[in-house]
Amino acid sequence: MAQEKGRVNNNLQAFLPISLTNGSTVYCLLDTGFDGALMFPRSFAEANSIEITSSETFTAAEETVFTADIGIAEIAGSTTIF
Repeated sequence: MAQEKGRVNNNLQAFLPISLTNGSTVYCLLDTGFDGALMFPRSFAEANSIEITSSETFTAAEETVFTADIGIAEIAGSTTIF
């Protein structure tokens, strides 16, 4: 069985490290409503030349509405949209 190592912050939010094929790694929040998309900090996306293709509006569990950019990055040998 595959295992991942992550961390839990003071708010009891779980994070897992995600590595791009260029070797860069960032911790991503695990969301119970995970739909296959990952959210990276803008600074990480810019530093790794991640192409932004569009934006989308989301509603978080606590009803907070926000807009995030959508881009494409290669993660662990697969193409993932986030």
